[in-house]
Amino acid sequence: MAPLLAAAMNHAAHPVLRSHLGPNNESFSRHHLSSSPQSSKRRFNLSFTPRSARVGNQNGVQLLSPSEIPRRDWFPSDFIFGAATSAYQIEGAWNEDGKGESNWDHFCHNFPERIMDGSNADIGANSYHMYKTDVRLLKEMGMDAYRFSISWPRILPKGTVEGGINQDGIDYYKRLINLL
Repeated sequence: MAPLLAAAMNHAAHPVLRSHLGPNNESFSRHHLSSSPQSSKRRFNLSFTPRSARVGNQNGVQLLSPSEIPRRDWFPSDFIFGAATSAYQIEGAWNEDGKGESNWDHFCHNFPERIMDGSNADIGANSYHMYKTDVRLLKEMGMDAYRFSISWPRILPKGTVEGGINQDGIDYYKRLINLL
């Protein structure tokens, strides 16, 4: 997303992508995140919202028209297409194969009322069990890069090396990396 955002901001993207920005970049929103008046640093969150994302079907699913789906020939030949995931959001298997409890596991299980819909990532996208399918889909989509995070409680269930290394967790990431 960052390279696409950078390309759109620099007007290096295909005209159809640029058209989502509007004449005054009105599709970009900048939010001040620092609430302290004493803060000397300003942090901003830029979000890119294409026209298609502002219109959805009755199920809330955002739809793209065929002309809005980015194609490789819109980008320079050396442009890197990629995907990124977060272990907590996609792996699931929250208490399987020796994985320890993460801060988020603890929070979601002990304070579900603090989560708007009470959800947790116990199953997530079930990538721990479906990583072969996930990698196949990445390859079918033609991704050149894949950024993933490591669930440290899966590797260090007690939080330290002295607490023991979970070989099942190491083996999972080895299988994932080798398949990529």
